[in-house]
Amino acid sequence: MEWSPIELGGASLTESPRYAHQQWVWVDIPSKILYRCKTPIHAARHPIEQTVLPDEVACVLPTAQADVWLLMGRHDVYTVDWTSSNATIQAHRMSLPYDPNTHRFNDGQWGPDGAVWISTLVDARQPNTAGLYRIQDQHAELKAADLVVGNGLAFSPDGTQLWLADTRQRCIWRYPFNKATGVLGQRTLVAQYTTANERPDGATIGPDGHYWVAILEGSRLDRYTMDGKPLPAVPVPLKRPTMPCFGGHGLPTLLVTGLAPTGEYPNAQGFEQATLVFAPLPPNLTPA
Repeated sequence: MEWSPIELGGASLTESPRYAHQQWVWVDIPSKILYRCKTPIHAARHPIEQTVLPDEVACVLPTAQADVWLLMGRHDVYTVDWTSSNATIQAHRMSLPYDPNTHRFNDGQWGPDGAVWISTLVDARQPNTAGLYRIQDQHAELKAADLVVGNGLAFSPDGTQLWLADTRQRCIWRYPFNKATGVLGQRTLVAQYTTANERPDGATIGPDGHYWVAILEGSRLDRYTMDGKPLPAVPVPLKRPTMPCFGGHGLPTLLVTGLAPTGEYPNAQGFEQATLVFAPLPPNLTPA
């Protein structure tokens, strides 16, 4: 794949890339900056809007309104409204299902049942007191417990499976999912990572209908069929990719966020400072 970097200038941990309403949106969690690009990402070079956030937001989700997005923060749930020339952010005072001094929201998606599904993480990376929650009408219901860093959340194209990873426990599961009731079935282990410190991070379902997951410290995206069989991986120039996202008309472009490189974890040559890269999808990775 022909990768290109997007220079953000000092970004440390880009995450939660989304494409909706002909816009790309992502966040830098520790820097508390929300990014938006309304042009094709390959043509941006790059008129990227930046909005300073009041909280550590790890998950951004589109709504039915093109200029209103949902933000899942450590201390609250917010909406950002870009309708006017200046972005406005509103807190919604949700009762959180965790202690924000030790936990936060992490990776989420809109579910086929119309609810927000989102995992949490433990700041100290122990014990396993994080979980997966279903949120509707500002009420959070615990759906899966015993997580440390919940991640890799995705739903199968037909809405009958939920996929979930735990970055700390270095594994990926899939669950039967009842999209009418939001009930999960018995989970199945898809993958347990044991090589060096490689571990699964954020994920999405690709236009090929497969599960694509960023492998932190692995410089690649792993892919799995919906029945859990591994497919050839896709190398990326980021040593620590955090989440893939497909976008553009017909989803022909792949955007990958990442954790800033270090001397111990360097990116590929030509991408030394990058935390965000994109590439057009080759024909063999797109649906016929």
